[in-house]
Amino acid sequence: MMAKYERTTNIASVVIYDSKCPYCSTVTKWLKRTRDLGALSWHENTAQNFLKAQFNYSPFAMFLVVPSESKIYAGPDAARELCERARLPELFGRLVEHEYHKISKTASLLSNRKQPLDKIEGEFPLNANSLSLLDDLFYEAWTLPFEE
Repeated sequence: MMAKYERTTNIASVVIYDSKCPYCSTVTKWLKRTRDLGALSWHENTAQNFLKAQFNYSPFAMFLVVPSESKIYAGPDAARELCERARLPELFGRLVEHEYHKISKTASLLSNRKQPLDKIEGEFPLNANSLSLLDDLFYEAWTLPFEE
């Protein structure tokens, strides 16, 4: 479990990720380069409740919740969007998006993760049920100190 850090700014988006996966946990490096991004483990009850409200089940994948756009990015789209927001080279973002499922399978093998990744991907509008849980999601998300 990652430690929570005191917030110095309000966060504008939250990434939901598998904190038990080494590949997914590298998101902390991206967070340090993204000023207004928080994170929450997929395994937390708050994340589970939010995903069930949005999708009627809790798909196992990476998500990026962006209320200002009224949308949630899923799977490879979330990974690409995180790369863009961290100002990583565009080529890197496209590569991560394209190879998301292969990278995740490899990470599962290396980390002995038994739960298969759901094939969910794309951008989805936030629905009324998930919008009602945004405050809880953002409250529980943790942040890291920003690094240039």
